[in-house]
Amino acid sequence: MNGHHRRSLTLRLGTSRVGVIVVLACIAILAIVLLPVLKHHRLNSISLKDRSHLVDIHQAWVIYAQAFNGRFPIPGFIDRLPVDLDGDGRGDFEVAGLGPEDYSLNTTANLYSATIAQNYVSPAALVSPLERNPAIEADKDYDYSCYQPQDHVFWDASFIADLETGSNVSYAHLPLVGAQRWTHWRLTSNAKVGVVSNRGPSDGIGRTGLYSCQPDGSWCGRIVFADGHVETIAADAGIRIASVVDNPFNYDPGLGGVDQVLAFTEKASQREAVLQHD
Repeated sequence: MNGHHRRSLTLRLGTSRVGVIVVLACIAILAIVLLPVLKHHRLNSISLKDRSHLVDIHQAWVIYAQAFNGRFPIPGFIDRLPVDLDGDGRGDFEVAGLGPEDYSLNTTANLYSATIAQNYVSPAALVSPLERNPAIEADKDYDYSCYQPQDHVFWDASFIADLETGSNVSYAHLPLVGAQRWTHWRLTSNAKVGVVSNRGPSDGIGRTGLYSCQPDGSWCGRIVFADGHVETIAADAGIRIASVVDNPFNYDPGLGGVDQVLAFTEKASQREAVLQHD
């Protein structure tokens, strides 16, 4: 009796081990099969969130424009130069809504900070979930109290957008220089004008070692156009304008005034800008 009992117990234990091994093998096979699916799902979810950020930014400017004669925010037009009463070229006093545009203020940092200051977009929405540049992070302590129009302060000047030293924003935009800030930087149904996008390489050609490109050197990103539609393009595909293809990350004056560039603006003047890519 005792021997039979021991043999039965040994048989059951052996069977249990086999069962555990089978279960573990099934789990391993399922993991091999499901991990790529789950990874794809996660990447797709992150990509959709990035798209949502871009749409939110454009929508913020659309809402702003509805209150400001159809014009998207222009920092130098929000915080204008002092009014010159005697024509000596020196500003005499500051008046909100009066005075000439201060072109030097039309930088990426000021643009986004001015958008945040009036609660049109949150600081978190300005950083892409796909961001690879470690120097870019959301502004977690944006000072909303800085918005004091009566004191001619319209945004938090500590907000940064410099791809060399650090940035609180991921997304490139149409530079606010020249006539385009009046013709394109506003409410319009133009489906050929890119307004805001993922950053791209300076010459529009993807290569390794750039934060705006994938590790293999390729670039693919989204552009939100003035009419609100979104396109996903490769860096070398370009935007078709009439009979030409415009590289959205390369300044090309040969296009006869229809050239578009999407970048960071480090410095600005009335007709020129110092652009940044990475």
